Amino acid sequence: MSEGTTQRKPLPVPLGTKLRDRYELISVLGRGGMSTVYSALDHFRLRAASQTPLVAIKLLNNDPTINADIRELMHREARRMQEFVHPAIARVYDWDEDGGRSFIIMEQLEGQTLNRMLRKRGNDPVSRVTRERIVTDIGAALDYAHERGVVHTDVKPGNIFVTTDGAAKLLDFGISYAHEAVDLSEDDDRPTIAYFGHVGALTPAYASLEMLLGMVPAPSDDVYSLAVVAYMLTTGRHPYDHNSVRWAISRGLEPERPARGLTTRQWRALRQALAFERRDRTPEVHEFVEGFTTSSWLSRLLG
Repeated sequence: MSEGTTQRKPLPVPLGTKLRDRYELISVLGRGGMSTVYSALDHFRLRAASQTPLVAIKLLNNDPTINADIRELMHREARRMQEFVHPAIARVYDWDEDGGRSFIIMEQLEGQTLNRMLRKRGNDPVSRVTRERIVTDIGAALDYAHERGVVHTDVKPGNIFVTTDGAAKLLDFGISYAHEAVDLSEDDDRPTIAYFGHVGALTPAYASLEMLLGMVPAPSDDVYSLAVVAYMLTTGRHPYDHNSVRWAISRGLEPERPARGLTTRQWRALRQALAFERRDRTPEVHEFVEGFTTSSWLSRLLG
């Protein structure tokens, strides 16, 4: 994505700036109200002849609403995320400051967000292979985090990145609740809402009822969000036309079974994962993935 596609107001830091005399900002990947993501050349890696000298820099903007508490929260979460090493989670390498500006150094990915992919396709669902690859990869990332006591709370197409080789990676994991999540596709039709308590960040169209009510996050909340994404991959549309689950409940709506693309077993797994209340919802991500994907069913069948 070029800088020219993201012009809305002056950049917080001009291109060509070298942060900490190391990270040279060369282009803009995405912009949000509180942060800007740059592609940067890491001169340390370059001198070490690294095969991957490019990194992504998420830089907090100059904004009066960004106070010391938000900066400290971002730093704390970045430190924690440095310990998360999983193929389906975008790596966080480090965090730093330069001239009072806080920034996170992350893995730079090649590809596009799922949000952009779906918009390009219009209302056409993706192939079964693509759908199951994405659900399996993101499910594995969520299971990994849940085992470590972390609930994402903002799983949505704008926070899922599909690489050029078809793998899916989860973005803004564990950091998103500290500030507004940056949508790298620039076209997410519903904003992330940041909360500075235990709820974290959420997007109403993908949030469970419990998240909307401000309850303490649980793994089943990520199950619900992933199920909404899975429904979109299957049908090409959101189950409630990008409205929240509270909106659907108030109108007596339930997700419609897709006309094609799912077996009875898969629909049952998806429907349970989309249950309005936790007591009726699939509690763990791996249970949903196993029921929803044909590959896991075939592997059990074949022994």
